[in-house]
Amino acid sequence: SGNLLKVDYLLQTILFVYESEEKTVASLNYKPGIVRVDGKIFAAEILKGDDCFSIMLPSGKHHVEIVTGNKFSYGINMASIWSMSAISIYGIVASMLLLSFFIALKFIRKRYNS
Repeated sequence: SGNLLKVDYLLQTILFVYESEEKTVASLNYKPGIVRVDGKIFAAEILKGDDCFSIMLPSGKHHVEIVTGNKFSYGINMASIWSMSAISIYGIVASMLLLSFFIALKFIRKRYNS
């Protein structure tokens, strides 16, 4: 409900700057764990809606850092990223090997058939 001036997304952290003349509502799709406003811990009331979590932020221009999840969910996210990367690399290497075997067999058959 305020003017969003800047936003950055990290793995489990949202950093943004907003400006508003009245209290501002920030809606998130994950439950916020830690909320910092201008570098200080902010005791925000977390309101749970049907499809989001909302917090009330103070009026004015502020820098906000919202950390979602905990160390366990961070570990799950990191494991997912690494396993997804490993599967992708394995798929690329396997495809390149299959292609090279196919090409090699085509040349070998031509030599024996000639």
